[in-house]
Amino acid sequence: MLGIKYNHFANENFASKQWKKRSVTLEVGVFELPESHPEFYRYNGTPILQIDGKNLGTFAPDSPKLPIGATFAATLQPDGSSIILKVNSESINLPEVPLPESEPKLDTAGQFRAIHRELWRKEMFDNLVEAIATTYEQRQANQSASNEIEQFKIGSHWTAYVQPSGDFIVRNEGKRTICRGNLQTGEEIFPLSEERASELEAMILERERLLHRKHELSNNGHHISSQNIELN
Repeated sequence: MLGIKYNHFANENFASKQWKKRSVTLEVGVFELPESHPEFYRYNGTPILQIDGKNLGTFAPDSPKLPIGATFAATLQPDGSSIILKVNSESINLPEVPLPESEPKLDTAGQFRAIHRELWRKEMFDNLVEAIATTYEQRQANQSASNEIEQFKIGSHWTAYVQPSGDFIVRNEGKRTICRGNLQTGEEIFPLSEERASELEAMILERERLLHRKHELSNNGHHISSQNIELN
């Protein structure tokens, strides 16, 4: 099942004889939108189904998803503002993933380090999700309900954009995507890299250092202004 609001087939009548019971070949591509588009931060870079290179729609959140580059045959059945795909399972063609000629074998210590790094990286992502969710809830509590994208800084170099649906994206000063996910499900759509996780950890440590310094100066009768790091 997929949404069909923002695509080349928005005005197509899929209940017509032209489409009824007709099998078409679909390909999973990448949704590309200009930054000025109102749904840029929600949809840009997400997988999208295409027919002959034209965008049909995005996957529904609860539907099975195929990787980018996959092709398959299906019939289309309209269902309100969405379309139900009846997929021919035998027609599914997954993209080839190149494998190294000889796959390196990790020793036990190497495997442990790799697992530890991934657990740490995921912990950093979860901390970021929690911080964004807390800040977003505080913003919503201080204003009336809005369908607009909420935007706020994370540290001095990152910016979070949050949709009412819980979808969020974090970008740096150069507008490059740091990570992408959903606050309600905790899903990691665009993963946080180890390099960015290290940068986030440095932000958190710096914030803790500043808060500790502020506490010390307050106890000594001094005052220091807080930094603009919205990580809670």
